[in-house]
Amino acid sequence: MRVHIIRMVNWWQGLFLPLIVGIIVLITVFGFQNPVLSVALAGVLWWSLIGLWKPRLTLFVFLALLPFVDFLKRLQLAFTDPSSLEWNLILAMPDILLLSTAAGVVLKRMKEGHLAIRLNKTDWWLLAFMGSMLVSIVHSVFPLMVGVAAFKLSGFYILVYFLAPALITEEKHLRFLLKMTFVLSSIAALYGLWQLAFGMTSFEKKWLTGGYTGLSEETIIYFAFRPFSTLSSPAAYAYYLVIGLVLGLAYVQGFVPPGKRTLKYIGISLVALALGLSLTRSALLLFVLVWLLVKVNPKEPIKTGLFLAFLIISSVLVLLRFGSAVQSMALNSSIPFVQRTFIVGTLGDRLRGWQGIMTDLAYWTPLGYGLGVANFTLMNKYGLSFELFSHDEYTNILLEQGVIGVFLFIGFVFLWMRNIYRRLYALKTPALKLVGRFLFALCLSILIIGLMGSNLKVSPVNTYFWLVAGLLSRSTVFASSQNNL
Repeated sequence: MRVHIIRMVNWWQGLFLPLIVGIIVLITVFGFQNPVLSVALAGVLWWSLIGLWKPRLTLFVFLALLPFVDFLKRLQLAFTDPSSLEWNLILAMPDILLLSTAAGVVLKRMKEGHLAIRLNKTDWWLLAFMGSMLVSIVHSVFPLMVGVAAFKLSGFYILVYFLAPALITEEKHLRFLLKMTFVLSSIAALYGLWQLAFGMTSFEKKWLTGGYTGLSEETIIYFAFRPFSTLSSPAAYAYYLVIGLVLGLAYVQGFVPPGKRTLKYIGISLVALALGLSLTRSALLLFVLVWLLVKVNPKEPIKTGLFLAFLIISSVLVLLRFGSAVQSMALNSSIPFVQRTFIVGTLGDRLRGWQGIMTDLAYWTPLGYGLGVANFTLMNKYGLSFELFSHDEYTNILLEQGVIGVFLFIGFVFLWMRNIYRRLYALKTPALKLVGRFLFALCLSILIIGLMGSNLKVSPVNTYFWLVAGLLSRSTVFASSQNNL
């Protein structure tokens, strides 16, 4: 009895008491006008302490918070007009949890006496690519803070590539990851369908029209209303649905017995419906690519992926030749969707970026113009003879990190694909082999769709890309030497 009471006291002191103290402190600092920030940040700071000795659980909490942090950011507008500090504190909450996870992994390794990390050639190429990003922060035509913000948006989450394999080490961890992501995407899908049926809430309208976002009303409402659910934009919402759909299918087809799949398929159908109604073309194409890579020639997904990439590149070359004619035809169209597809901020921007690569040597600098500057106009301020604007991942890297950055990224992709092909080929367990194919198809499709959009700067696409890439490349779950294989 005495031991039980001591455990209860320790539980109270170790978990609930810091939460209550944190809430009191934050309410004192921010006042009662912003209860969303007070409660959410207190909870995150409290859990970040737990992360020092429970890093695996904290990684899952980080992934659970990721799709809802933008909803919490907007929810502040229901109570107050948040300052820039309050706005950014909400956005920083997932990063706090990720840093706590990293610290927990380091402490765990120190306790076990093996702090050193074994790195293969693929890992070194990725670290070199990260080094190129850090160089581009300093070597920039824009102020330092632009590069720092861009690194936080994309490069920071490469950390997940190394953390996830250190924590997701058993099949049960992988099962939980797949199931959790699918459930969270189902919640996002339900809220997106709610927005379609009943419209935006008052605080969401205030967010859209009050200067709190760079999104325009045209982005949200053209041809039809495009829901954004709990995410930062319609595109981020649609991409998250694809991730949840793919991981959900991997879980159901890999780990759920056929007789128990009915209810799961109902949930998958719900997410698929929400994805279709999102009207985000690139996300729909992303899911089609994943499905083709899994179902068409599943034993040779790399060959299928290269063929699909060849088709897209061929389409790009055709558009470079006939793009002006296509835009002229779209301009005369009476259909808003056609006009938006081929004129406003879509085909024209991509054509300009692709034509620049083909014709202007100013694109081909060794170190680029600096991280985060690809989507800024540099023409007048820096005396360049063209507008630097891109709508694809590889042009972005070329503009921001130069030829060296592109070389390092493509080198990493090549080594990573070769490594994954060998690991998946060596797997003996059919369930893990199938799940591995789904995950590999997701990463490869994101790389292919990067020819048409800068997806690795979209949260949570970047996080899940690096997480899945790391699991396939480094996790013992997909190692053929495991006993359960």
